[in-house]
Amino acid sequence: MDLQLKDRRALLTGGSRGIGLACARQLAREGCRVMLAARDRAALKAAAASIAEETGAKVFTCQVDTSSDASVKALVQAARDQLGGVDILVNAAAA
Repeated sequence: MDLQLKDRRALLTGGSRGIGLACARQLAREGCRVMLAARDRAALKAAAASIAEETGAKVFTCQVDTSSDASVKALVQAARDQLGGVDILVNAAAA
């Protein structure tokens, strides 16, 4: 399915597993540049590698604790720096 999302920039919290990972995988298939954000650095790297291998997309990661304002601000800056901004935001981080 072509949702006409090629070259859009997507940021996904909770992106290393579950619904966040599934959304990231589909957005990458649609041609989006994706950034996965989650607390577990190892899980982030594994998820990014899996998506990149499956889709050929370049996948960015950022370790974040969404309960921390400073951590979220750092995530926003990372998205600006690495993606150039955000077109699509998926909040799937667990509490």
